[in-house]
Amino acid sequence: MTNKPTLAQIQNFYGKAKTELGQKQEQFEKLKASLAETEEAIAQLKSDQASISQDLKAKEGEQQALQSVIDAKNL
Repeated sequence: MTNKPTLAQIQNFYGKAKTELGQKQEQFEKLKASLAETEEAIAQLKSDQASISQDLKAKEGEQQALQSVIDAKNL
């Protein structure tokens, strides 16, 4: 009796496992790239949010100054 069938089964199993590992590694790399893109987008959104907040504060300051002028003229 030979071990050829068993060896073939082992080789087949190893081949499938190697293929699956390659696929999983490829998926992992895609997910890492997607995560990096998402983190970059979040950083950009935070920057945009800070800029918008500053603009809003400036507009509120302008509005308050204009209201002060209007109030002063109405006295």
